[in-house]
Amino acid sequence: MSSREKKSNCSLCRIINMLITVALLGVGGYVIWYFLGQPSGEDIANTFGNIDFGDFSDVLENFTGIGPDLWNTDPFVGDNTTFVWRGTDGVGGLDLDMLNALDDTWQSEYAEAVNDWDNCNPDALTLTTQQVAVDNACTQVDGVMKVCNGNYGETGWLGINEILKTVPNQIIQSSVAKMNEYYLNNAGYEERLYTMCHEIGHGFGLPHTDENFMNADLGNCLDYTNSPRNNLRPGEYNCNRLKTMYGTVDGAARRLERWLRGGNTGDDNVYELQQYRKALEQYQKEPVNMQDETFASKYERAMKELSTDLLLHRRNLKHIDAMPVENEWRILHEHPRGGAFVRRLNPELALEVHVLYPRN
Repeated sequence: MSSREKKSNCSLCRIINMLITVALLGVGGYVIWYFLGQPSGEDIANTFGNIDFGDFSDVLENFTGIGPDLWNTDPFVGDNTTFVWRGTDGVGGLDLDMLNALDDTWQSEYAEAVNDWDNCNPDALTLTTQQVAVDNACTQVDGVMKVCNGNYGETGWLGINEILKTVPNQIIQSSVAKMNEYYLNNAGYEERLYTMCHEIGHGFGLPHTDENFMNADLGNCLDYTNSPRNNLRPGEYNCNRLKTMYGTVDGAARRLERWLRGGNTGDDNVYELQQYRKALEQYQKEPVNMQDETFASKYERAMKELSTDLLLHRRNLKHIDAMPVENEWRILHEHPRGGAFVRRLNPELALEVHVLYPRN
């Protein structure tokens, strides 16, 4: 059989199939019309014209588990949990001392990141930096955030933030942020700045804004990204979240603080600033003794165990269902580029760690 004859037969088959389909539809329609009492065309038009389809606004009202909170359970949307520093009551902003324990190679990234957070809009932070000796170990100092760098080895993390918080009210007592030069020493400036901004942001008590790398970049450094240059700044979203946590900085106190940083130390202004800080301190709890040897050894052992578990791909860690007992790590949440882990150090304190994994 020639190819022309085959095509002719195929065309004939399609025509026959179409005719059979039309016939079946016609017979089916006739049967339905017959059992409906053989209505006229006008009856059919009037019936459909009287149907009120409504706006379907309540179509899901009887379904459970569907509503605005559904989207908050997306495993790739940032964890919405926040916690705040002691000495704050939700108004007046956060006045926080920062210890710069970085070496000379990280000063530009630190200065840019801190300046960005300090000038958030809306303005919720007053950050005061003190230059201290380089501290690769990055030991916790009560009541402040310390930022450090060092070659911490093949730990599996680019950056890490370690937060000490009270149990059960989860008030931040201190924080350290570390940049791992094993991965970042030869990285570009943008990736180093992104990591710095990211880990400092966790230190304020902020969670991630988005953990899905396939989503469009949100333009803030707490959004996970494969293109750090797109997410180098705190962004409006995080600034607004800080406002809900701490309130906005009082304008007069803010101007005074910055004026004093510029080197002017008039007695009246110093007194006013001291009174302002004293008012904030009325909310503070008794400070944690970071120099206690028992506590320090517990802290060091906990971080060593976490590092081992991270290198073993977290196979020894369990997901949290409640605040863990002492001496046991739990996974708060985890994703391909990072995770958050918590461990109770004693009846009053827990250690929460946020880890940023390398992109490759």
